[in-house]
Amino acid sequence: SSGINAEYGGVGIAKFSTSGRYLATRSDSAPSVVWIWDMEDLSLSSLIVHQAPVVTLDWDPLHSKDSDEILAMCCNADHVYIWSLSGVLALKVPNCETLSGAGELGPIRSIAWSCKGNCLILKGDYHFCLCYFPNYGTSK
Repeated sequence: SSGINAEYGGVGIAKFSTSGRYLATRSDSAPSVVWIWDMEDLSLSSLIVHQAPVVTLDWDPLHSKDSDEILAMCCNADHVYIWSLSGVLALKVPNCETLSGAGELGPIRSIAWSCKGNCLILKGDYHFCLCYFPNYGTSK
């Protein structure tokens, strides 16, 4: 069970980007699809179809309207999907047993960016993993 109740078909997730230009939504009637709306012209900017239901998503806090905003998404599995206007990148999450000492991270249940935008926390049922991007957001 994915924990998603598709019977009602409402919007289960809706989050504005940092600048407010984009709105990412996921409907409970189509839980594997993320719609990214451009709020400046009220149009659909991107439609992302996943193979499994999307359980969490979060916008990078650093990017503004003048740069390429970034959205991270997870489907209760072992990948993080990163969207920007350039496309979508799928990142396989490595086994985190070396970090936790107690086994794998397991399915990713929630994600959150750090306030500096250079680190993404991936939370499972019993463990977490930090994805650190050392040069992210710099001019290098």
